[in-house]
Amino acid sequence: MEEERLGLDSLVPELDFVHRWERRERFVASGKRHPNWLIFAAERGEFSYRIGAEEGVAAFGDLVLCPPDRRFDRTVICPVSLFVIQLGWKDASGDAPDEALLQAIPSGKVAPRDVSRLASTYRMLQDSWPQREARSIRRTQHYVADLWLQVCDALHPVRAASPGGVSTVMAQARRQLEMRAFEPLRLQALAEECGMSLSVFSRRYKQAWGCPPLAQLTALRMERAMQLLAETELPLEAIALGCGYQSGFYLSRLFRRITGQTPGQYRQQRRI
Repeated sequence: MEEERLGLDSLVPELDFVHRWERRERFVASGKRHPNWLIFAAERGEFSYRIGAEEGVAAFGDLVLCPPDRRFDRTVICPVSLFVIQLGWKDASGDAPDEALLQAIPSGKVAPRDVSRLASTYRMLQDSWPQREARSIRRTQHYVADLWLQVCDALHPVRAASPGGVSTVMAQARRQLEMRAFEPLRLQALAEECGMSLSVFSRRYKQAWGCPPLAQLTALRMERAMQLLAETELPLEAIALGCGYQSGFYLSRLFRRITGQTPGQYRQQRRI
């Protein structure tokens, strides 16, 4: 897994086009195919998307990647402000990358875990756009490269080596849980992917990693919810969707049970 992560990290984005849309109410070119890779990076609002078999809803904290010449359907749910980035790839030497490496780039939604860093990158991208001079273009290229590194880190988190004796199945299960934590992930489905019942999966996961999968999933989602509450003005419904929950009401109940505070109280205390 580490070799694959380093391989993706070795790709260098070659910026072709970047545009920032403010409070877009609809996409006029939905379904259009583009000759280069596309990244839709949402700052505010929500939109649904479909790229082949990949579909979902994206909001702040999500980047949606679409490969070249792939149909990309999208519909605005709530007026959306976002960066649209069109790019190609080169390797660290400036040459064309290996085709197998390009095939390893995923399509669909990726959710970087450090939303503070992501928000900072967006602010700097906004400051450097539109690109009217060479210095601005270089800065924009740098910030797009940072977005790509955040994508790589989200796909393959760097963590301490797993304890001796952890099976390949449980190592893969943890990787999948971390990658999909902010989607509407069902642990039953993850257990079935591992060829186990939910009860057996939960027991083996706890034996391998020291905590049940539901506890780890909830911890990841609460950490993200706290970041979004403290560092953005997103409404609770949008935060819930960005954390993998279907409603702000459910997130509010869970948040209060775990932290002893309502989301509103937590946000208010962290206002500077």
